[in-house]
Amino acid sequence: MSPVLWPDVRAEHLHNVGFVEGPDNHNPWTEEMGCGDVSYCVAAATIVPFHHGLAWPADTQFPPKGFGYCPYLWNWACKHGFAEPDHTSEGKPAVAHEGDIYLWDWNFDGIADHAETAMADDAGSNGLAANILGYNTGTPEGCHSGIIRPRKYLLGVVHMCRAAYTSNPAPTPAPGPPSVPQAAPPWPGRVLTYPPVMTGGDVSTWQQRMKDRGWVVQVDAQYGPVSKGICIRFQQEAHLGIDGEVGPQTWAATWTSG
Repeated sequence: MSPVLWPDVRAEHLHNVGFVEGPDNHNPWTEEMGCGDVSYCVAAATIVPFHHGLAWPADTQFPPKGFGYCPYLWNWACKHGFAEPDHTSEGKPAVAHEGDIYLWDWNFDGIADHAETAMADDAGSNGLAANILGYNTGTPEGCHSGIIRPRKYLLGVVHMCRAAYTSNPAPTPAPGPPSVPQAAPPWPGRVLTYPPVMTGGDVSTWQQRMKDRGWVVQVDAQYGPVSKGICIRFQQEAHLGIDGEVGPQTWAATWTSG
């Protein structure tokens, strides 16, 4: 499996928070996977890493994109040594690391029913699993974060940190010194989005301004997953609409917000 950077995957998961499914489970992840309008928790959990370079191997359900059925992921992870069964009732909880996938067994029959992603390390204190992001769940049904669940339903953890993610962190933003607002250059007339990677002088201009503001970003004229993740965090900080895209409002705020 090709290693990918978890911060890039995390940024896309967070971007998806707030998604509400259409009629009959309609969603983009199982559509992309090629399995129609069905439950999509595990499809989203595995295809988002694919978007950032993770090529799931040939013995997965829908290579190279991932899985569309929770038991297939659990069986595959057990086969390759990436699964850790949960034994919280025996004082041996499965330890989840940021980026790992929880598999839940609602019926206590040993069959995985639901998949969600760990957004922070969790050692299973108090019999709970916290800081979870999930799809095909919540009200309204869609993508939600900040989920907490009792571990009595936890079948186990798929250690994505061991299977796919590198230990080297991607460049991440850090709060910089106070930025002096200034007039923004004219908006270039196109929205910077990812995927696919967009290139050009306008990307370099935006990246340089973000670097001047104190964000850790390489000025390489490529608007890819790292730039998108930084954009999302800047939009949160500046109280803008959060979509990871540099449109007219985000472009202007990059220069004018304090």
